[in-house]
Amino acid sequence: MRILGTTVSVLALSATVASAGGLDRSGQGVGVIFKDGNWAELSFGNVNPSVSGTYALIPGTVSGDMAPSYNQIGVGLKYAVNSALDVALIFDQPWGASVDYSNATFPIAGTTVSLQSRGITALARYKLNDNISVYVSHPGR
Repeated sequence: MRILGTTVSVLALSATVASAGGLDRSGQGVGVIFKDGNWAELSFGNVNPSVSGTYALIPGTVSGDMAPSYNQIGVGLKYAVNSALDVALIFDQPWGASVDYSNATFPIAGTTVSLQSRGITALARYKLNDNISVYVSHPGR
């Protein structure tokens, strides 16, 4: 029983580490491959977070708003080759982060960090029958 508990704990912690950081911005959706017929979609969003804080070790220090706004864009194209085969191409910005301490009175004032990504994913779906399909994807680099 002790080995089972240890194994479950290790698996739970590894899942937490894999999602740590909160860098996922788009969810990398592949829903376009499930649309009927030929399909095109465009998405655009603007995110304006408000994140601020204080530095507890030095009274009176403040961070200001340290999370700048950003835009998010996504494009999905799906083509039904025939009644059994569909192919799709997806462009998105799956990962990102931005921190700006330029208005801070923290010891790290003036520090900025920016992480941006662009992804192109190719998908193919082959329908064996109405209930079973085989999928292949290749995320671009």
